[in-house]
Formats: sequence, structure tokens, C-alpha cells
Amino acid sequence: MCGIAGIIRVSPSREKYAPIPDEWIDILDAHIAWRGIDGAGRFFDSTTLPDGRIVEVVLIHRRLSIIDRHGGHQPMAAAKTDTQRFNLIHPAITLPDHIAEHPDGIAITDLREAHEADNRELLALIYNGCIYNNQTLRATLETAGSTFETRSSDTETMLRCFLHSREAAAQARNQPIAAPFLPDAEGMYALALWDRSLGAVSMWRDPFGEKPLFRMLSNGTLAFASTNAALLQLHITQQPDPRRRTRLLDRNAMEHWLRFGFNAVETPCPDIEISPPGVDVLHHSMIAASGRRSLKPILFFIFLALIPISWMISAIFAIMVLTGLAGLVSGIFAWRHKFRRPPLLQPSDLAEHLSRAVAQRLEADEPIACLLSGGIDSSLIAYHTKQHAGTVTTISVRMPDARYDESHHAERVAEIIGSVHHTVDIEPDPAGDLVHLIECMGLPFGDSSILPTYWACRAASLHAKVLLTGDGADELFYGYDRYRAADAMRFPASLIARLFPSRWLGPASDPTSAATRRRRFFEAIKHAGYIDLVSVFPTPLLNQLLPKRSRSFRLTEDSMPEKDAKRPRSAAQARFWDLNNYLPADILMKIDTASLAAGIEARCPFLDTELAQAAIKTPGRIHMRHGQRKHLLRSLAREFLPDDLVDRPKQGFAIPIGEWFRSDYGSMRTLLMDLVGTPAAQKHGRPFGRVHDTLTISNQFVTRLIDEHFAAGDLPAPSGATRIKPRDHSQRLFLLCSLAIWARTLEQG
Repeated sequence: MCGIAGIIRVSPSREKYAPIPDEWIDILDAHIAWRGIDGAGRFFDSTTLPDGRIVEVVLIHRRLSIIDRHGGHQPMAAAKTDTQRFNLIHPAITLPDHIAEHPDGIAITDLREAHEADNRELLALIYNGCIYNNQTLRATLETAGSTFETRSSDTETMLRCFLHSREAAAQARNQPIAAPFLPDAEGMYALALWDRSLGAVSMWRDPFGEKPLFRMLSNGTLAFASTNAALLQLHITQQPDPRRRTRLLDRNAMEHWLRFGFNAVETPCPDIEISPPGVDVLHHSMIAASGRRSLKPILFFIFLALIPISWMISAIFAIMVLTGLAGLVSGIFAWRHKFRRPPLLQPSDLAEHLSRAVAQRLEADEPIACLLSGGIDSSLIAYHTKQHAGTVTTISVRMPDARYDESHHAERVAEIIGSVHHTVDIEPDPAGDLVHLIECMGLPFGDSSILPTYWACRAASLHAKVLLTGDGADELFYGYDRYRAADAMRFPASLIARLFPSRWLGPASDPTSAATRRRRFFEAIKHAGYIDLVSVFPTPLLNQLLPKRSRSFRLTEDSMPEKDAKRPRSAAQARFWDLNNYLPADILMKIDTASLAAGIEARCPFLDTELAQAAIKTPGRIHMRHGQRKHLLRSLAREFLPDDLVDRPKQGFAIPIGEWFRSDYGSMRTLLMDLVGTPAAQKHGRPFGRVHDTLTISNQFVTRLIDEHFAAGDLPAPSGATRIKPRDHSQRLFLLCSLAIWARTLEQG
């Protein structure tokens, strides 16, 4: 687990070459330094393309050492020698760490001045994550003739894989240069590979997006980083005039962030993109080689003008007939596939998949522990870890509020499986920790469970440096009650809900009450369906918060299986939406940020490729047999856990954030009021800073949310208003706090 960043810059031959500014490099380094506390490195290189352009690259790395402490330093580069073998290039100098003051300094490899005399083939890699089949890949490469220089570094394994695939592809195509492709790696990763021969950087992310990666392209310069904060501050630096910073934000993206508190497709800044999971991106020749216009379009239209009209009509008719036949054939195959039952996943098969996934994730040179909540997901992970390792350390956190404390359940599970268990009491600082985490992410993240996740990781860091978690199980195995609600939204429930007056639904002052859940369900049917169930601001409230917003919610093509689908209409479609949106942008972003901010690595065995594919292919009726969530996982857990633990209601990693806003526990009320609730905060009508330049946010409605929330706790309205209708707005106020904290970073930049 690490922090990575880099810049690739192309200078046209007609312009004077200028090196990448040191200020840009330091900005990126400063905003990823919290992700790696065990080492730092920088790699510089440049090359001249055949057309005379100069391509310069800098790769920046902050390391959290887990595997091969002494040999896995990054960035890792290898160059071809006279013997046609690729040997690792070691850093030439070490400079003092002026960013994070690491005692070992920053290891520097600078090949820019020698690039004209040294034209050797060279690859350099920076990589964040862990490869779980590292030893298998190394053995395969050694059989193929590769020689390793480190003891067990998975970074060198990936680099040798790229070198091997590059040479194999070049030989197959009879070409001297070929872009490398990602090997068959099982793991979590975000990586960038510099290829001097191509003058290009390739980037990859793991299929589920466990490791974040952002990129920004402007004026022939590509910058990328593990955090949005790094690129956002770089963008602000490149635009020192505050009047131009309104262009930093995109209206549609900001509406999405305010609706959900997360976004898997867009950052608030239109120039900063989220690198898609499971997709390789090659960045090369970003500036046109010359200003000459191509003649190909002109020749094409001349060719069309010479073709007789009768020939064109005949060709169009033939294309239509062939297209119709192709559609008929594909429809027949799709119909046959629809009614062909897929092989059902049996509990024994699931146990085998899960056991193998856990075993693969036990390679580390640091202590490993399991985060144990007492639920079936974490209990299964801890059980299989005990089976493979012989002994296992489990950690649970005693929450400050007994209603949200699951530590006594975790202690029972630990006693049953025979683990070395630690229950850790925490001393949280909610307000200070929230500010710290939002600044680390550089995003207006709206899930309050990031706070207890961070506290749990910080507690675990006292006993281990690698933490196994149960994340991903709810999305893969239908663990949310809202999946049953998605199925229930069909006719005739949809008709009944539209005819049912909202005033008959009862108050919504308690977020966990049946009345609140019932109201949320009926209101969701009337508007955006499942989309409103997962929204922090459902459609009616979002329309009041943003009175000038577009009334049609825009879904991306990747949000649903069918491109023309407006919303999930079944449990299967809802699960698909969660896997592509909620899981990577909320759950995995949360655990990545919380774990690295605490200095540990989190691994998620349920996201193993084979295990996940088997779960996805299994029909929802199997996962929710007899109306029971996670039926398959419960069947496995019953083999070693009593029924009262297996069947207890899902509690989740939650905190009473709404009550903390009312009672000022951990200064949360003070933070809320200082940011958005006081007249000083709403000075000039801009409590959210430059966000108001992009969105018309109703400050009056924000004040009403605060008043209603306090009234739900039988407290007077802070604004002094009377006749307030009580309603709980815990998560909405948390999201507004996060937005205000994040907006301040735009001003500070």
C-alpha cells in the first residue's frame, strides 16, 4: 500500500524545452505523503521522439512497507544491458525529505541529462497495492528465464511481467517495440508504467477499483495521483488567479456528489478524471506533431461523389438487411441464454473459493490481523485465517455509544474460533478527524462511517500492519435490505405508493425506526426509485437544496446493464449499480483512506476475482432464498457459529452522528454551526465558498434542515424558528459539513 503520483510532459519541437517545475512535484508529493510513512522516492527521465518532441516524466512514490522491506523500494526501473538482459537501476543519490521529514530521505534517480547519450530500452514502475499471487507469477517468470534481484518484492514481479510481455508481444508482431500488457495478476493495484521507447505512460487499476487513481490532462501535461487532493491543488497552482477557479467545478458532477456523497465516474473538477477500474490507459503523443491538416477526409468525400447514386442505394439496402439478420440471430442466442440456468454456487464451492482467497492474502513481512465486528462477513474471514495460519489475531473496537457497540458479539466469535482477541477502547475526535480525512481525500465524501472505520484501523495499527476485512460481501451476496425493497417497488406497490398520501406515513425523527424506513421507501417509489434509496439527498430534498438544478437525473452508461435504463428496477439491477458505483466510490474509497491514514494496509478477500465472479453469476433467488439476506454466507457461518449470531440483525459500522450534532459530542455541533449554521458562516450567502459559483444552494433550506434535526431531538431550533416539523437529517448534515470542509481547500489553495 502506497501513494503514487507522476507527471508526463510533452514539449513540441518548436517551443523551448522547459523542465517540469519542482513546485509541481512537491505539491503532488505533499498530498500523497500520508499514504506511505516508510520510504520515499522520485524517478526522472526524458526521451526525444522521432519528430523532435521531448517527453519528460517524473514518478513520485511514498511507501508503506509490507513485503520485502529492503528490496521493494520504488519507483523501480530496469534498463537493458549489453547482454540483452534487464537489470534494476538503483537510486544515485538521497536528498533530505523536505515534505514529510522521513529520516531516510528521498531516493532520487535522475536520468534526464543522460537521455540523449543513453538510449537504452528502459521501463520504470510505480505501484500502489498488493499482488496476492506474487509467488506464482515469480515462479512462472523464472521458468521463462527471468532473473530476480530482490527477495520477494511484488513490485519487481510486476515489472518483470511487463518486461516479459513486452518482449513476447514484440516478437509475435515482429516489431522492435510493443506496449506491455497487464499480466494475470490477482490483487489490488493502481500502477503507472513509463516506457522510454514509446515515450509513454500506461496506467492500470484493479477490476473492482480497490486502489484509487486520478488523472488530469491539460496543455500537453498529464498528471496523476492516488488522491484527488494532489491534482486539485496542482490545478489551483496552475491557475493562480482566484477569478478563474470557478472553472474548477462541474455542475452535473457537483449535483451527483450532493445527491450521493460519492461519485464513481466524475470528480467535482471537470479537468480531473477518475481512472476507470480494470481499464488500461496509454498516454502518448498528447500534442499534435505538426499543424498540417490531413487530406484523408477530403479524399473520402471525393470518393463518395464519384460513386453512382444507384450503387449507394443498393449498398445501404444491403447493409440494412444484413443488420436485421444479425439482430435476429443475436436475439435468438440472447433468448436461449436467458432461459439457460447458470450453474448454482453451492456452499461447499463458496467455502473453497473463500478459503483460497484468504490464504492468498496472508503473505506479508508484517503482522496480520482480522477486523472482527461479530457479523458473518468478518467472522468467516477470521475463521478461514485461523484454519490457514494456525493462529489469528482479531481486533474489535468498543464504540463510545453502547447502542452501536458490537464488541461483545465479536468477543463471542473470537472465543468460538480461538483467536487472540483485542477489544480496543477508542478516544475519538470526530470533528478533528473529519477535517483531517476530508483534506486527505480532497473530496466532499458523505459517508459518516468513515469515522469509525478510521478509528478501527487506528486501533488495529497497535497490533498489526495488515488488516483483513469483510468489505465487498454485502454487494456480492445481497447483504442490504434495500435489495428486497428494489424488488418490492414493482407494480402494484408502485401504484399504491403513488396514491398513498405522505402525511399518513408518520414522523421521521428516528433514522433507525420503521416509520422512517417506510417513509423513505414510499417517497422513493414516487420519484427516482432505488436511486433515492441510496441517496443522501433524495429527489424532493435535493430539489429544495438546489432550486435551480436539472430535474432529470443523469446516469452514466456504466451505471446500468442496459444503456437506456433510467433506474434499477430489480434486486439484480440494484446490486449491479452498487458494484459499479457504491462499492468503488464509497466502500473501497472509505477503507483505502481510513487504513492508510492509520498507517496500515487493508485487504478484502471477498473481492477475489474467482470468488466474485462465482457470486455474480449466481441468481439473486439463491442469495436471498426464503427472503433471507446473504443466504449462502449464512449457510457457511452456521457450520461454526450459533444461530443467534448468524441471524442477528445487520447493524453496520455506524455511529450516532445525528445525536453528536445535537449534543456537541467531539465538537461536532460546533463544527456544524461554524461551517454552515451560524450567520457568520452564511456571510454573503456563501457558507460553501466557491461551490456557490457553480450551484445555487439554498441557505434557507440548509437552516431549515438544522432546525428540523434539532427539533427531532426535542431541542430548540438554533435559528430561533418555531413550529418546526421534527425530522432526522443526520447524514445530510454530515454531507454538508464535508462539503464545507472541502470547499475551504479551494480557498486555501
